[in-house]
Amino acid sequence: MQIYWTKINKIIEETPEVKTYLLDCPENFTWKEGSHTHFAFEGFNAGDKPNRSLIRHMSISTLPNEKSIGITTRIREQCSEFKTILRNLEVGNEVAIFKTHSNHLKEKTKMFTCCHQALAWQLLDRLCLSM
Repeated sequence: MQIYWTKINKIIEETPEVKTYLLDCPENFTWKEGSHTHFAFEGFNAGDKPNRSLIRHMSISTLPNEKSIGITTRIREQCSEFKTILRNLEVGNEVAIFKTHSNHLKEKTKMFTCCHQALAWQLLDRLCLSM
């Protein structure tokens, strides 16, 4: 498993409870629109087993041509250990990203299924009308 350690290059406060973290794009790191990744903090892999409280699945909110990996999330006043650490991170801090996946195939499958269902309904309507 490839783990990419990368720096936060910008933090945007979208609202008082929503922040976007823009990360440097590591060399050879690629993703498609709609992808999600594991996002983790230092120490998540220090023991025999990963510390799951330091890891979250996060959607990537930027497009590949933007050359920066964006993670947008809500951080409430009362929040998890993960969000507390995230809230206190600053530009220049490092985070890990790994196991990046795309929902692209799922979307194509959904679209095919919806088209298939629509076609089935049209055929059923025609059959009912011809009776």
